[in-house]
Amino acid sequence: MVREIGAADDALERAVGVDHREPLDVAIVFALARVKQDLRQSLDAYGLTASVGTDRIYLTLPTALAAYQAWKPGAGTGAE
Repeated sequence: MVREIGAADDALERAVGVDHREPLDVAIVFALARVKQDLRQSLDAYGLTASVGTDRIYLTLPTALAAYQAWKPGAGTGAE
């Protein structure tokens, strides 16, 4: 499995010219969609709700997508 991941990294490096061993200047935002009450209770119990942030947990996919569209870099600047 490590070999496959390494090969994929190498292929990505060749395709986009990014060295996968160097840190990238990117922001990664983790969010959850379609989170029903039973899952939310488990997230709460393990402290993951606080880690993810309540503002990144959505009941439906459309609300998650709408939030992303409003948040994404360039939103509202005409750069989309």
